[in-house]
Amino acid sequence: VVSSSLKYAEGRGLIEKNPMQFVKLPSVEKENGRAMTNEEISAMWAVAKRDRVGSIALPLLLGTGMRKGELLGLEWSDIDLEEGTITINKSWTNVGGKGTLCPPKTKSSYRSITLPTELIALLRAYRNSKDGQGRTYVIGQTRADKRVSPNNFDRSFHKWRDRAGVSKDIHPHCTRHTYCSVMSERGVEAVDLKLLTGHTDTRMLDRVYIHARSNEKKVKAVAKFEGFLMETMGA
Repeated sequence: VVSSSLKYAEGRGLIEKNPMQFVKLPSVEKENGRAMTNEEISAMWAVAKRDRVGSIALPLLLGTGMRKGELLGLEWSDIDLEEGTITINKSWTNVGGKGTLCPPKTKSSYRSITLPTELIALLRAYRNSKDGQGRTYVIGQTRADKRVSPNNFDRSFHKWRDRAGVSKDIHPHCTRHTYCSVMSERGVEAVDLKLLTGHTDTRMLDRVYIHARSNEKKVKAVAKFEGFLMETMGA
């Protein structure tokens, strides 16, 4: 941001040269996260389903692959249970230490997500419960019709994780990795998954979000290879 501002000033002739061009930033190895195993999902759900927020937040994250900010920005008016869709058009994000309503991350992030049948049933039951009735926000505070802050949501998520005995490297964004990996396991092509998750292209999906959650694919691949050496080399 500073560099862009000074570059603009340089272009307008307000300063002679942008000093930020001489700044060299240290390389940082970013942790992208990983996909959860089926055992981890089951363990976390056993804890989260007893929590007012967790009972709907965890299924939404795992069932749609939406980002945390997109989840926290959701209003009931964004959900059409008859059509079975969620419209992503905003994000509730931590800016300057407090929740701020922002546009989605990229232009591609504006999208409509088709919901699985099980998630439609969960959402309908939640909306009709005392926790959902008369509310504006899907993930709302207990005593007020307001959004839950990103920091408070992180604390809740980590509480479910720790009580479930799940590894501490699991964080909310890992649910997005999990969604992408499970969809890939079930044969969904990256070009279709890109539309569901709001990625700009498929490269990020292949490079960062799709993980092998078990050895099953490797075993199946080797099974397909069975007999090749015997047929071609007489081994």
